[in-house]
Amino acid sequence: MGREIRKVPADWKHPKDDQDEFVGLHDQTYEESLAEEDYGQKPEWFREAFTSEPTHYQLYETVTEGTPMSPVFETKEELGDWMMIHPDPVWGQRSREAVDAFLESEWSISMMMIGGKVMDGMEAMVQPEKEK
Repeated sequence: MGREIRKVPADWKHPKDDQDEFVGLHDQTYEESLAEEDYGQKPEWFREAFTSEPTHYQLYETVTEGTPMSPVFETKEELGDWMMIHPDPVWGQRSREAVDAFLESEWSISMMMIGGKVMDGMEAMVQPEKEK
């Protein structure tokens, strides 16, 4: 659970429900999930197969099965610049150092406790670096 970068086609439109809300979807097809192992997954939890090559990047929250938090970008660097202008709805503004570390890892846990302080997972990724 946290945030992740997903590769998507340039024209990707994440599905929405009848109330115009994003539908939470895992970053694979149902068939791909069954190839790994069947844990009682439901087909509606998974995206359809892409019809074009996934060459672009999009920020997703993964506390649910996954919904987009950003537009689609051609590069991870453009996504990082967008993240610096658009604070996270839960954690607020992140440091450039934390965003860069996230762009490299492409995943972050939601939160972490360090030294008795609850903090954003992305900031926690760089916390040991700051303490040195």
